Amino acid sequence: MPKYLYVNVIGAFVVSDNLKVIDQEMFHSVKDISSRKLSLARLGKKYKHLDSPSPKMFLSIESLFQDKKHQALFHDRNLDLSKQAVKEAITDDIWLMQCMAAIEDMEKVQGILIRRLTEWYGLQNPEGIIALVDQEKMVELIIKKELKKQANSMGRALLPEMEEKVIELAKQIRDIQSSKNSQQAFLEKSMKNNFPNLCALSPPDIIARMMKQAGSLKNFMELPASTIQLLGAEKALFRHLKNKRNKSPKYGFLFNHPLIQKASQKERGKIARMLADKIAIAARVDYFKGKPIGESLYKQVIAKCKISR
Repeated sequence: MPKYLYVNVIGAFVVSDNLKVIDQEMFHSVKDISSRKLSLARLGKKYKHLDSPSPKMFLSIESLFQDKKHQALFHDRNLDLSKQAVKEAITDDIWLMQCMAAIEDMEKVQGILIRRLTEWYGLQNPEGIIALVDQEKMVELIIKKELKKQANSMGRALLPEMEEKVIELAKQIRDIQSSKNSQQAFLEKSMKNNFPNLCALSPPDIIARMMKQAGSLKNFMELPASTIQLLGAEKALFRHLKNKRNKSPKYGFLFNHPLIQKASQKERGKIARMLADKIAIAARVDYFKGKPIGESLYKQVIAKCKISR
């Protein structure tokens, strides 16, 4: 006689009082597991007056599924659930943090290669290299062979095949810059679409760097404003904690915020605190997909700082 209604990750089962499976609905995918309530409802409608097993009976029913056949099914369904959990854990902020990490990697590589290009080409035209401040312009001039050399230059003329390799390196640097610009444009657009309140308070690249440092949007929105203010300044903070003669940092990534850049040295700490307060609020709103309040929060910062946007 049907007695108990039992469910696990491989299916829903109707079990008799003498521990025999009378009926069942097997789960073949994560979708079936997610809709297990429908299976329970169908079986409950088909067999009236079914009870949930007591803790003692629950253990007895579980022993029915200890054979190799059922254990293989448990393995497959739990593997499906694990894959689904991993897939759901990859949220938009994780994608965008990887984009930010790629931009940072390209910045490092580009910096190293530009230093190498400067030293290498400087052997031929040291005066021309020293006179140029704009690195992008320097790369373009080297590629186009338009970097003028003084008549009495102390540099040694490069052999044609050597000059070809220098230009090849310059082209690689230009390609990295082009790729970085493309990634930055994509990051800015995506950040504004996904985190409008945060991006109303700060340039998207600063928010992306802070979020990457925190590990995820969830971790970021759980941080207090005081921690948000110092994200990116961890080394300086630990130097201060180790030796009080070193000053405590007032800001990390927020140093590059336009409001802080425009402010006087005396006012920067105050503005960083206010921005961190509002960013902490905006992060929570964006995480829970709340209403747009970013512009309002920014205006509050502007009003308190008494500065123009």
